[in-house]
Amino acid sequence: MRHVLILVLLAATLAAEPTPAFVDALVQKTMASTGTPAVSLAIVRNGKIVYEKAYGLRSLDPKLPATTSTTFPIGSVSKQFLAATMVAMAREGKLSLDDPLAKYEPSYTDASQITIAQLLAHEAGIRDYYPLDYPTLESYHPITMQALADRYGHLPLDFAPGTRWQYSNSGYTIAGVIAQRVEGATLFDAYRRRFFAPLGMTSAHWIDGGFGPTDAIGYTSYFFGPYEVAPVAAAAWLNAAGSLSMTAHDLALWTIALMEHNVVPAADTAVLWQPRLLADRENPGYGLGFSLGAFNGHFQVAHGGELVGYQSFEALYPDDDTSIVVFADATPSDVSSTIGRAIVEQIYGSAAVDAGLPDATALTQTWLANLAQGRIDRSALTADFNAFMTPQRIAEAATSLAPLGTPQVVNTRAVLRGGLVVNVLTVTFKTKSMRAILYRTPDGKIAELFLL
Repeated sequence: MRHVLILVLLAATLAAEPTPAFVDALVQKTMASTGTPAVSLAIVRNGKIVYEKAYGLRSLDPKLPATTSTTFPIGSVSKQFLAATMVAMAREGKLSLDDPLAKYEPSYTDASQITIAQLLAHEAGIRDYYPLDYPTLESYHPITMQALADRYGHLPLDFAPGTRWQYSNSGYTIAGVIAQRVEGATLFDAYRRRFFAPLGMTSAHWIDGGFGPTDAIGYTSYFFGPYEVAPVAAAAWLNAAGSLSMTAHDLALWTIALMEHNVVPAADTAVLWQPRLLADRENPGYGLGFSLGAFNGHFQVAHGGELVGYQSFEALYPDDDTSIVVFADATPSDVSSTIGRAIVEQIYGSAAVDAGLPDATALTQTWLANLAQGRIDRSALTADFNAFMTPQRIAEAATSLAPLGTPQVVNTRAVLRGGLVVNVLTVTFKTKSMRAILYRTPDGKIAELFLL
């Protein structure tokens, strides 16, 4: 307990404002280490945008500089605009968040057991149509949002509604169909009327089926190869789940509106940011369109977004009128969250959630060295991870790891998830670099340790 107290006090002492020099050095270092072409960010303190800047090239060929007017697809951060729209519609009496899906789509599987709120909270059990990190063959062919909703709405559920949390783009597709039908307008027209026009978010636009002239070009890399221009999904594959693009400045305006209850009333954010409890009373840390939690004792509202070639980080600290928005135009690296979290830690101090546990860096280095030799210490593992680590998996891992040599390991952050301490580490071999994800129980047992 004494060590925990010391670490918490030290974190508080180290907290500081993210100066332009700090941010510029952080971004330039992160971009250089990953080869990311462009980054754009905005920082809000006390309800005002205090720093915004774009870095790098929004296009590699031809070479075009990124500016603060460059727009980036924001992926799943788009979902909160649908959630906010439907909460507003409920306040206006146009629908109820407790309406059963059967009211709008009676033929869908178990539609009478699913509510609109469960669609927006990822609790409906509807299978996700886009769980992969690359485009499927069918995503190159246009579809309609209704057809996509119908396809997945008629599948068997993955679980009984309200009993589990599972991210589902399909749930938002179905909710988007309902919202358009009730509102009598396209989703973008609804967002523009309700939010974008009143807040002056003039850069916001819809990218489903193709990007606009202000958008950064997205780039992607597979198996540590060179960047290539990211493929574009055909019409309606992004839909309500991820079809918005905008500047970091405009998303920052949105975060200010949420925190200061401008355009979005306090009654609406109370609903959006209310933790949802599952049937067994478990709290999955999600409201309606937002992840909910805390960072070093500060209430945190956040969401990430990713499309092939694009990633976004958004974190709000409403009690302090503080928010951070970071965009990047490359995947699959975690550039936006690396930069965003480092800025958060500069403001609030590092989260010492792994205090009292053995050093994650040394543990990971030892684990990889032993695994490369086909050995593991089973006494250090949970029962589930022991069962997962079969002799065949150990042998396969040894075959892959042995030629790579001894890596350098750096612990980049630690968070809490599902009662477990999660460390994210960078692992650098002579020929490649990757991430390690380490899950541990509070008593130090390894519940998972994978390279990504």
